[in-house]
Amino acid sequence: MSTVANTTTAIEATNDPTAAAWCRACDQPVGSCECDRSTSPAHPTVAVAGRPDTTAPVDARSHSGAAPVEERSATDRSSADSTTVAPLRLGGKTAAGLLALAAAALGLVGFAVSFETVAEAVEPAFQEYAFLVPTGVDLGIFVFAGIGLLLARMDMSLPWLRLVPWGLTAATVYLNITAYDQLMYQVAHAVLPLLWVVVCEVGTHVIRVRVGLERGTHTDSIPMFRWLLAPVATFRLWRVMRLWNITSYPQALADEKQRLLAKTAMMCRYGNAWRKEAPAMLRARYRMRTLTETDVWAWHTDRPAPDRAATAKRPADTRSDRKPAPATGKPTVAHRPDTTRRSTPRPTPTGTDRSTQSDDSVPTADRLAAAYAQFKAEGIEPSGTELAAKADCSKTVANDWKKQRREGGK
Repeated sequence: MSTVANTTTAIEATNDPTAAAWCRACDQPVGSCECDRSTSPAHPTVAVAGRPDTTAPVDARSHSGAAPVEERSATDRSSADSTTVAPLRLGGKTAAGLLALAAAALGLVGFAVSFETVAEAVEPAFQEYAFLVPTGVDLGIFVFAGIGLLLARMDMSLPWLRLVPWGLTAATVYLNITAYDQLMYQVAHAVLPLLWVVVCEVGTHVIRVRVGLERGTHTDSIPMFRWLLAPVATFRLWRVMRLWNITSYPQALADEKQRLLAKTAMMCRYGNAWRKEAPAMLRARYRMRTLTETDVWAWHTDRPAPDRAATAKRPADTRSDRKPAPATGKPTVAHRPDTTRRSTPRPTPTGTDRSTQSDDSVPTADRLAAAYAQFKAEGIEPSGTELAAKADCSKTVANDWKKQRREGGK
């Protein structure tokens, strides 16, 4: 009854010239609806004048794409597309089967042509058993090539295993070449065995790529033109993809762009010495490639940096009020801190000192200038250590600032 009512509502709404039939399942007009109506002939629609009615629940069984593509980011779409494996249909399976039969026939022809040549070449050494040498070599090439293809299909490839059919094929080619003096005969006997190796390598590559895509372990290759135009930067990108297990090339490019923006923001905020001036957490996230430009500028509001001037390291207390424990043979208790002594509270900065406390929103040069002006107002020529403590920066930055100030005053 509800289906009939919904359909009636849609028909009545079409009397309005400004209304359009709208599918509730895919949230699109009926004309561009992608729903599977074979499973739901009376698919409910609504007529709207301004915007679609989305109050009805969505029938996911009759809808071919429940989630709109626009809700996914570009990185998610590229990652999903790079890991999607299109299944082989009847035509693809038929073509693959025919190509496999043709490759097997090619290998048999090549081995048959070289069989007699190899047998004659080794006859002086093996005599009546000379025919077993080319037979064993050809079987070895077939067996190890098949094992390589099977292991690739099981995602258990052994890189060194492909060297076995290569070596056996090279031995066959060498025996065929040395049996003739004319170049034409040598090339004719060498081409056919080499074609079998090429076919096996192509098959192994196809199987490994498909298995990697199915399991999400396939790593995209970097385009060749990028290696030619920017070899150093491309090598760094390739190194990052291997170190951080980034399988998608578009994702690696997006991370690299994010890293460059974050680095620029760190330099603008903390100066050229940002590797020393920036908070440790920001530097750690930058090395892990999870830092964004927004995180850099919003750091002082989310997580303020600690007051390094107030938490400066104090000299260690060398006094010891603890007496040595008597040798009674009993286990001694670990030393506990003396709680009877009253800790001295740290002085709270007041007056003009409060303005020079750490504020990540104020540039380092401005903090140094303000601190130096306060010292000069008191008639004191500050040292680099005093100026650094006052401006909450490193001693190296303070000394460099004083040096630039002296050079600028000359």
